[in-house]
Amino acid sequence: MRGVVVLAFVFMVAGCATGEEIDTPRTRDSGGADAERDTAMDALDTGPSETDAGDADVTEPDAADASDALSDATDADAEPDAESCGADGELCCVESPRCEDPLVCFGGVCSTCGGPTEPCCAGGACMLGLMCEEARCTSLSCGAASQPCCDGALCNAGLLCMAGSCRAPPCGSEGASCCDGRCNLGLACNAGTCTMDACGREGSSCCPGRICASGNACRDGTCVRCGGFGQACCDRATCGGSLSCSGAGICGNRPTGPAPGGTQCVAGNPTYCRSAGGTWNGTQCCLSGDLVCTSGNLTYCRGGDMRWTGSQCCVGGERSCTNGNITYCRGGDAVWTGAACCLGGGRTCTGGNITYCRGGDAFWTGASCCVGGGRQCVSGNITYCRGGSTVWTGGSCCVDSGMSCTAGNITYCRGGGRLWTGATCCLPEIRQCVAGNLTFCRGEGEWTGASCCVAVERVCEPATSSAACRGGFFTGAYCCR
Repeated sequence: MRGVVVLAFVFMVAGCATGEEIDTPRTRDSGGADAERDTAMDALDTGPSETDAGDADVTEPDAADASDALSDATDADAEPDAESCGADGELCCVESPRCEDPLVCFGGVCSTCGGPTEPCCAGGACMLGLMCEEARCTSLSCGAASQPCCDGALCNAGLLCMAGSCRAPPCGSEGASCCDGRCNLGLACNAGTCTMDACGREGSSCCPGRICASGNACRDGTCVRCGGFGQACCDRATCGGSLSCSGAGICGNRPTGPAPGGTQCVAGNPTYCRSAGGTWNGTQCCLSGDLVCTSGNLTYCRGGDMRWTGSQCCVGGERSCTNGNITYCRGGDAVWTGAACCLGGGRTCTGGNITYCRGGDAFWTGASCCVGGGRQCVSGNITYCRGGSTVWTGGSCCVDSGMSCTAGNITYCRGGGRLWTGATCCLPEIRQCVAGNLTFCRGEGEWTGASCCVAVERVCEPATSSAACRGGFFTGAYCCR
């Protein structure tokens, strides 16, 4: 009986020693604590039973040791140490913002939103073809092939809303079948499908014939973005909006006065040069005035403000000259030189098709879609290229020239005036965008999902760590000072 009495006494002491701690609510990590408490309780149960009392030496348990064991087990139930919060898959932070943008707090954990089975984004928003139901994005019977258009006009990527139904785009468009082996400008027919070829993309080598995708120009064998302020001039020395191409091949503000000497010299011959009012310098025809000179022929390059040098057709006024044909290059301020279609109004010309290049300020030349309003044209698709001043040409998404367009994804390219074209992220103001990552591209940096965009006044150079970028802004790959 002495062992039983001692055992009861130890329980009483242990209960007093732990006090309120035994009733402390369990946290999400209480599993290990329960195991420790069970071990402590087992330690108390070391005395022999009444039936064994006479057959074995009785070792009385130490009450203080048992109390310490219970106390240690209960301490494990206390709140866990502070841990990181707010990132994808981590606990929501206590203070606002509870999660990193654009994540949402769902079930106490930060998560991406808007995709299939994911939590709904703010305002119950979900990606196209999904609907918010019981706080999660679920499939909606619209937007897919042969299904009705969502909201009367929207379809999943790669499909077009035609007569209220989502259908595959017409042949020649990116991702669509080739039209008798041909595709729209800037695309190539690969295995019966129109795709961006390995060559021609921004940063890649030029395709044969110095060809690049729309919005790019071939410079030293590489395709670079063209047409914007400070960028290379596009084909035929054209620039976007009211910009003009300098002698160095860079787009900038149009000079308020005549060019040095008031002339430009192009190929030709003495006979036609003099008829055009130019001066033959022995090798070229030098003409004065605000002219755009391009290819053509004498049959069409005559009359009005057109001048034939014997090799080039020079057209007066602020014009953009591009590929086309005489069937479509007519009306308004359009001028056909015999080889090129020249339009006024500071238009930007890019790939497209007649199906979409119509109405508003869009003009189909027979091979290119030319839009006004000082726009720049980038890759995208009709599903996302809509709203505001955006124009879908059938091959490119044309947005305001004051935007900065770069690589990204729809998860991060949303809100704050950002526009996701379906392939490119365009920010509402001019920024310079460099490589980086979400971890460091915060504060003054804007993360698009692939690039970190900072103020144009910054000078950015490659860097390996934030320690090497003291006093500057580290994007995760560049130090911008």
